[in-house]
Amino acid sequence: MKRVNSLLNIWCSAVLMLAACGGGGGGGGGGGGGTVATSTTTTSTQTSSTTIPSANSSIEVIDLGSETAFTIPSDAVSFLVSASGNADYTIGFNSLTNPEGTDLIGDDLSNLIISAAGYGNVLVPMIPRHSASAGTWQYNAFGGYDSIKLTLRTGPAPSSSILAIKPYLTGISFSTSDVESALAVLKAIYEKAGLTVALDPVTVVSSEKFATVSANFTNAVTAELVSMGAADRINLFFVEDFTGQDSGTLGISAGIPGSLGIVGNYNGVLNGMEAHTINGVLDIQLLGETVAHEMGHWLGLFHTTESSGRDFDPLADTPECPSTFPVSPTAKNCEALDGSNLMFWQGDESVDQSTLSPDQIHVINYSPIAQ
Repeated sequence: MKRVNSLLNIWCSAVLMLAACGGGGGGGGGGGGGTVATSTTTTSTQTSSTTIPSANSSIEVIDLGSETAFTIPSDAVSFLVSASGNADYTIGFNSLTNPEGTDLIGDDLSNLIISAAGYGNVLVPMIPRHSASAGTWQYNAFGGYDSIKLTLRTGPAPSSSILAIKPYLTGISFSTSDVESALAVLKAIYEKAGLTVALDPVTVVSSEKFATVSANFTNAVTAELVSMGAADRINLFFVEDFTGQDSGTLGISAGIPGSLGIVGNYNGVLNGMEAHTINGVLDIQLLGETVAHEMGHWLGLFHTTESSGRDFDPLADTPECPSTFPVSPTAKNCEALDGSNLMFWQGDESVDQSTLSPDQIHVINYSPIAQ
């Protein structure tokens, strides 16, 4: 998810390699001509699993092998089912059916489920009225995938979760104190919403090749960098800039959501430092809001309103700011609606964009990677 800034003309224009920003991509049929998994199996064989320690809950990553169904226990909080494989194919999910027989994609999320080159996933809950109900779930996946995994969070229903963050800094143009100052802004935004943020020390990645990277998460160098991320953390990477036409991008998430507990090239967020520098001065407030915004995407939040003014997130309590072509909604002219929301499509230094709605907080609070 790229973030475009109103003054720099660079908060979000598209989800690179994932979907149109905030609602495109759909989980509908087709894509790539790869293997199709048909939901006919009623039991699940867990071929392997890894348990990730956490403070208030248990997070387990389960390899589903060739099964097309899985069992959710009674103490489940949330889960992510994800498919990965050949980047030459579009990979995604046509359906995800709960034990009551309701296809959540067909019912509510057909415009929002991400299908992309090499990776696709479905998060439960993505809206508060969906729940990780106990019993057998079935799915139908498409594309050239070679792995289907389930990230499962179990434990008590959360009243407030801990968001454990691991930051990384590349290049030599910016300092760890710059990153720490931006993270203080992020921490204030999320804690204003009643969420606890736990920050690891900044890890400096010294190799020069990671200073400026592609915004394409299938790029070999970008994939190598993001794959350094920890399994049990929200991994935030601060790079000097992006290469090619993506130079000047403020930030981009590896998915909506990202891989959530699965180490690999979709396990983090990239943030461009140069794009936040105005007249030679790093705008810490803007950088902090960008990182908080992209982290929201990585945890499963879409834009409240898209740049078209015709597409919106699936949450019932977030305001919308519709517009008529060719006029795009801006943070300033939508400030009384959702322009002040953290997940508005466009960033603006003159607007306080630190608001999160109760439904947005619910999605974050229940995220599989939250603790």
